Amino acid sequence: MLLVMTRWAETDLAGYLLDSEPEVWRHTNIPAVAEAGIPDALDRRPGVVMTSALGYTADHFAAARRTSGERAWFALYEGVPTAPEGGLIKREWLDNWRLPAAPSAPSMTVVGVDPSDSGSGDSCGIVAASLTRDGVVAVIADVSAPMTSDQWARAAVELAVDVGASEIAVESFAARETYQRVVKDAMRRYKLTHPVRVTAWPPKGSGRGGGDAIARSSALLQGLETGTTRMAGHLPELERAAVQWQQGQHQPDALAALVVAHDVLSHSLGQQWHIVSPLDVERRIRAGANVARPFAPSPLSPNSPLRRRINGL
Repeated sequence: MLLVMTRWAETDLAGYLLDSEPEVWRHTNIPAVAEAGIPDALDRRPGVVMTSALGYTADHFAAARRTSGERAWFALYEGVPTAPEGGLIKREWLDNWRLPAAPSAPSMTVVGVDPSDSGSGDSCGIVAASLTRDGVVAVIADVSAPMTSDQWARAAVELAVDVGASEIAVESFAARETYQRVVKDAMRRYKLTHPVRVTAWPPKGSGRGGGDAIARSSALLQGLETGTTRMAGHLPELERAAVQWQQGQHQPDALAALVVAHDVLSHSLGQQWHIVSPLDVERRIRAGANVARPFAPSPLSPNSPLRRRINGL
């Protein structure tokens, strides 16, 4: 049996057969231009162009890459569904900024959930992330998998207990109240050692979460590139899904869950309150510390435009 096809997704028919029956199928790929990280049956050096029966040259292929876009180029010409270095998320971003382990004393930890839609066991994203004292979002756990509604709710609660999360945020563009109720029902089955609140994301009236998946992920992508968002340890399945995601493809569920957790943590910055005693402020002022003095209105002069007589008074 022979299967010939264009690889548009890692989970297409060819990908499924190669994963499930590797001893049965032999994979033969001849990319238009040899490149490191791409299987090549001819075993050419990177940069060597295939001999084309139609007379295509290196210049032809370079023009095709410019006009077709990266996703189409790798699928149609290179025989792989994703670029080796990653699509919207580059592998080097994850490796360059990687933390050795989860932060030991985070200021906040959140479990983000991208729920399965059908309730019949399709894929669900469940990811935990923490905010460090330095304002870095650390991705610390991923338990994403195909689950029913009851299963993903229990998995989210169990992960929140394991990592000490104070919030479970569920993406709720649809069935907002239902998703929150499902998680709260699951929480009743556990003896929680700390309070955990359940929220729907995005918050109503916040203006967050608009646009398509790429627009919603823009802050996360920027954070991964610049190091304000980092992987703690290694999360193989999440990282594989992240680097394979390309424009025009469905966003991986684990990545959608991470978008939720990242957004909640990012917006928690600057919302921390500090209680200061007025007596302490006065003491520091007397000591010459650089402290803003409490506002005290100055008395108005008789000629002030804010003063006027009423009925001769």
